[in-house]
Amino acid sequence: MKNIRLSEIHITNFFGYENVFFGDLRNYNILIGQNNAGKSNLFKLL
Repeated sequence: MKNIRLSEIHITNFFGYENVFFGDLRNYNILIGQNNAGKSNLFKLL
């Protein structure tokens, strides 16, 4: 299986995200946030 890495994400009008940019994600491998912050919605997007 080939590894895939995200370098950045730009989200517009998706669930609770209106206009969000996450840049330089190359060194991240964890997602942390409070309850109901949108973590699961981000995975649905991917």
